[in-house]
Amino acid sequence: MDGQENFEELIKRLYEMARENPDDEDLQAIVELIKFLRRSRGSLQSWNHRYRSDITNLQDEVNDQMLTNESLQQDLLRAQQEMQQLALEKQRLAQEREKIRAELKEIDREVKVAAAKVRSSKSLYGKFSIVWNFLQSTFFSDDPQDFGKIEPGNDDDPDIPPSAGPVDPNPNPNSGGDKPWMSSSRADIQRDLLDR
Repeated sequence: MDGQENFEELIKRLYEMARENPDDEDLQAIVELIKFLRRSRGSLQSWNHRYRSDITNLQDEVNDQMLTNESLQQDLLRAQQEMQQLALEKQRLAQEREKIRAELKEIDREVKVAAAKVRSSKSLYGKFSIVWNFLQSTFFSDDPQDFGKIEPGNDDDPDIPPSAGPVDPNPNPNSGGDKPWMSSSRADIQRDLLDR
C-alpha cells in the first residue's frame, strides 16, 4: 500500500469518526477542512488543465501568426522587387522614348536640309542624288546597302539629255561631258555634286 492509499484510508477513517462523533467539534472542523481542501484541489486541477489548454492554443496561434507574418514578408519582398523592376523598366522606356524623339528630331532636321538642297538644285539628276544620299544616310547608316549603280537616261524623263555615245566605265571627271552613271556611295555622290 503506497502513500496515496494510506492517505485515502486515513481520510476515510476520519469521515467515519466524524459520523460516529457528531458532537466532537474539533473532529467535525477537521473533516470540513479536508472537504474544503479537496474541493479546492479539484478546482485547482480543473483551472490548471484549462490554463495548460489555453497556453497550448495560444502557442498554436502564435505559431500560425508567425507563419502568416513570414508569408506576408515574402509577399512584401516580392512586391518591392516587382516595383523596382517596374521602375527600371519605366526608366528604360523613358530613355528609349527620348532617344526616339532625338532621332526623329534629327531626321526632321535632315529632311529640311535635304529639301532645301533639292529646291536649290537645278538638275533633276542632282535632286535625285540628294534624295538618294538622304535615304542612305538616314535609313541605312547602320546597315549600308549596295543597291548598284543608277544610270540616267532619257527614255522616261525628257528633262535629261541623251547620252553622247557609249558609256565609259571609267569616265574622266574633267572631260566636261554628261556623267552616264552614278555610284550609290556617299563619297561619289558628294564628288558628283561638287562637279556640278
